[in-house]
Amino acid sequence: MKLYALASLAFLWLADGAALLIAPRLIVSRLRDMPAGSSPIRWELLSVLGGTMLLISASDLAYHGLWIAVGLLMIAGGGVFWFAPARWRHTLLDWCLDREDLDYRFWGLGQCALALLLLHAIGWIGRL
Repeated sequence: MKLYALASLAFLWLADGAALLIAPRLIVSRLRDMPAGSSPIRWELLSVLGGTMLLISASDLAYHGLWIAVGLLMIAGGGVFWFAPARWRHTLLDWCLDREDLDYRFWGLGQCALALLLLHAIGWIGRL
């Protein structure tokens, strides 16, 4: 079950990263159009849960130092967006959504790399 949860996280990163590589402006415009409280899912909570899952699983995975760092960053990022005052959240979101296309493409490339490393670490690719 743990491997499937980690694989789900990896495929989420892969899909998001590929979308940012291919059409960053479309993704950013969709994010801008999404109302702040309309989603039944708290994305911040998903970030915290994914980071916690990575921290718990890190000792069993290859590149465990990387997964500890990524898990801590996910928890910190989710916590900031969850608990920060609305003014800080809006300032941070505006800064994130006003980047150049190249910045989004580098972010997408990083997400794809993390996804492939996680799939390799859980043994789904690259092992004979």
